[in-house]
Amino acid sequence: MIVVADTSVILNLCQVGLHPLLKELFEVVYAPIEVAEEFDRITAAYPLFGGVTFPQWIQVLQTSHSLENRAPWAQLDRGESAAIELALEHQADAVLLDEQQGRKVAEALGLEVVGILGVLFRAKQASHLKLLRPVLDDLQNRSRFWLSARTREKILQLADET
Repeated sequence: MIVVADTSVILNLCQVGLHPLLKELFEVVYAPIEVAEEFDRITAAYPLFGGVTFPQWIQVLQTSHSLENRAPWAQLDRGESAAIELALEHQADAVLLDEQQGRKVAEALGLEVVGILGVLFRAKQASHLKLLRPVLDDLQNRSRFWLSARTREKILQLADET
């Protein structure tokens, strides 16, 4: 399975030390140059992410075109736009995105979208994680990852952790 990742999924998994899950779950993980640059800017600017480094095994590629050529109506940041465009160009099986607007654009363009919760759920199903609850706690506490109480309960219910 080939996936293209946006910054937030990589950054938050790195923050809690679970970025190797991407390598374990997916055959190939690509990220556009814009995502790697955004990752570096965030880790340099926010002490919360100090010491977090971009995984060297993620293949950083440049897109051939801008998403604006394909979807001029999409109002996304550079990283999300590039991730969606790269996923389309490489016919990826999925794009890893968390932001709602990016997810809507990717789905409208026919891409499968998997967010960080989807990655964690797949990891639990594949026995790479024993429990989701402590991981969600870690994400919320260490990364300041926002998760509504309703969504948290729903994912825990799906994972048989209620």
